[in-house]
Amino acid sequence: MQIEKVTVNFQRKKNLGNYESADASCMLTAYVEPGDDKDAVMRGLWEMAKENVKAALAPYLQNVTVKDLFLGLPVEVQESEEFRQVRELVIKMESE
Repeated sequence: MQIEKVTVNFQRKKNLGNYESADASCMLTAYVEPGDDKDAVMRGLWEMAKENVKAALAPYLQNVTVKDLFLGLPVEVQESEEFRQVRELVIKMESE
């Protein structure tokens, strides 16, 4: 199978309250040549898409806390090791 192009689509929705939300999405396509590392191309596209969506939503994400992000999750989820790792990652991203 010959892959000629790869496409990624990343989107996020931020609830602004009062029945309003902010949406951001980014779709990127790259044409690949035989011999190109398609995984590396995909990782690069994902990173670009995520950074663009993050930048687009930045004005709406001010004053959001980790607690706000995970509000309403079941206690057993919040106490899990996986959740702890995600929470630490989000806190790290907030400080950047």
